[in-house]
Amino acid sequence: MTLDSKLYDRVLALATSLTEAVENDDDRAFTQQYAELEKLCADARAAGTAHPFYLESLGDFTLDDEDAIDIYEQGLELADLQQHPEYRASIQLAIAERYRDLDDLDAALAYASEARKSVTLADDPALAEELETFLRDLKDA
Repeated sequence: MTLDSKLYDRVLALATSLTEAVENDDDRAFTQQYAELEKLCADARAAGTAHPFYLESLGDFTLDDEDAIDIYEQGLELADLQQHPEYRASIQLAIAERYRDLDDLDAALAYASEARKSVTLADDPALAEELETFLRDLKDA
């Protein structure tokens, strides 16, 4: 499924607003923008227009690591279903990072290893480099 450009632009705008809210320690704005992104994702799923990008973005701004992993897993399912290896790889890396934050290094390594396989199918050298850095840092931990 291709990205709806209006939805993509809205998700991107919300991500920017959420980042600004974090930088400005504006909890009220963060909560409001997060709720809007969450609703947008739910509406897109209900309408059959969901895309891994939306869920990955929502996961990125989810404060609870375990909740974020659940959201990322939904995005991973969509990436598989819609055959988007680039999203599959970046979501797997995001999950690995959250598991590292939870001190579950075995799960982090497992997801990062899967991301390494997925990134070979995606043409994204920056993601591949980020993944290799993550793996090196994880092994040094």
